[in-house]
Amino acid sequence: MAKLTVQEIIKTGLTAPTGTACSEEGDNFVNDGRTFLKVTNGDASSHTVTIEAQRVCELGVLHDIEVAVPDGAEKWIGPFPKSFYNDGNGLVQFSCDDETSMTAVPVKLPE
Repeated sequence: MAKLTVQEIIKTGLTAPTGTACSEEGDNFVNDGRTFLKVTNGDASSHTVTIEAQRVCELGVLHDIEVAVPDGAEKWIGPFPKSFYNDGNGLVQFSCDDETSMTAVPVKLPE
């Protein structure tokens, strides 16, 4: 499992956030509630990213987020409410169903 470095958008711009290959065990990143996850699929098949909910809603249900990323496409997922998606260390846990062709980078909006 890898802890990904959050890249921050600044007033002068963020040039093409650099993704990291998804790891087989899953990955995580620090979340402040203004962080998105950019996922890129370099494969010729669609793949799924799963964001793991850490707490149940008021109905007692865990709401994992599952996002299909089409072949050759990218998706921006989020932001993630801290109360549901942050673990005890303030991290969002996620996994990709194919780590050989998927890259991910967390990107944070400035305050």
